[in-house]
Amino acid sequence: MPEIVDSHAHLVMDEFASDIDEVLKRAEKAGVKWVLVPATDVKSAEKVVQLCEKFPNVYGAAGIHPHDAEKATEQDIEAIASLLQHPRIVAVGEIGMDFYYSFSAKAVQERIFSVQLALAKINNLPVVIHSREAVEDILAIYDAVESENIRGVFHCFTGSVQELEKIIDRGFYVSVGGMVTFKNFRSIDMVKKIPLDRLLVETDAPYLTPVPYRGKRNEPSYTIHIISRLAQLFNMSVEEIAEITTLNAEKLFLTGTKG
Repeated sequence: MPEIVDSHAHLVMDEFASDIDEVLKRAEKAGVKWVLVPATDVKSAEKVVQLCEKFPNVYGAAGIHPHDAEKATEQDIEAIASLLQHPRIVAVGEIGMDFYYSFSAKAVQERIFSVQLALAKINNLPVVIHSREAVEDILAIYDAVESENIRGVFHCFTGSVQELEKIIDRGFYVSVGGMVTFKNFRSIDMVKKIPLDRLLVETDAPYLTPVPYRGKRNEPSYTIHIISRLAQLFNMSVEEIAEITTLNAEKLFLTGTKG
């Protein structure tokens, strides 16, 4: 069985409150070596730390999601900065901008994103970026903060080939989720152009459950179905895609981690 990394799963959400132990046991049985669990605000970041301390196959990210940017205070930024010091927190995230829902004003999203990019730079941590109808704005801010040394991943990316090229040119990784298994997925051509050395996989659990479990709660054990679909698209074996994406995840998140 190949080793797999689920590079993005929201395991501190309420959907997993009653059976997180079983979820992670199923993940391990399915070959998932470890899971990266991102935060969306300070409260969830604290829960991520607790989860990391309890389970050796969990690493975390701490950050403020663009949906929560409007509510973020200076004290929240300070709290995130403190949580980033934890040895099991290996990224700043989930951060970014979202102009599809626009739950927070654009100027607020831009400010909170910029501040968290600075935290990533100070702490030498990668970023986990949420982008929805916001690639150009995100890259403009990234370019403006002397961020050439900030690495990271655009998670669950479904943008255009042109956007992909701009992301890759800046050294980012690109993560593919369960939507790649959907019959009506419109970004297949883009996915096939992701360089293999920049490719990650994720579930984004509990959301975007892959076929054949679509309609049910997503969880890390289903990552293998995303890898199987990618193996078809790249005309490679499941073992090869698993090995490539696992090495990429460990290079991005675990190389040079704090302890």
